[in-house]
Amino acid sequence: MDISKISDYFESENSKILTKKEIIESRRNFFLSIKDEFIVTDDGSLSLKFQDTMHSYIGALKERLHAYSIPSRIAERKKLLDICSGFGYNALYALNHNPKLNIDMVEKFWEISAVSLIIPLPESYSFLLPEKDKRFCRK
Repeated sequence: MDISKISDYFESENSKILTKKEIIESRRNFFLSIKDEFIVTDDGSLSLKFQDTMHSYIGALKERLHAYSIPSRIAERKKLLDICSGFGYNALYALNHNPKLNIDMVEKFWEISAVSLIIPLPESYSFLLPEKDKRFCRK
């Protein structure tokens, strides 16, 4: 994807005076115009197409649980430095398991982080897993 499309969109949005409803509708329409640049993974999360996808096909949210939240015991942490934050899935998952977590996020391309303002979240919120899976993230 040419990320300049994203910067062009937000430049245009920022040059207008829009109501909250108009912003939501504008972002929805913009997402629909670029939706083919994404794949829907097995957990319902979106991944941006590059040469491959940003995340595995099992899904960004499920991947974050098993590759990050469980091994790092995020519920016991006070701070998180999220480098290459992308759409913010790490932060979303981390805050789900530890709402008091203090997070610093770094992303080289602001446009990638801005995508989180236009993509719909999975309807199922599958990152809110059954209690048996959450036991790995708590003290």
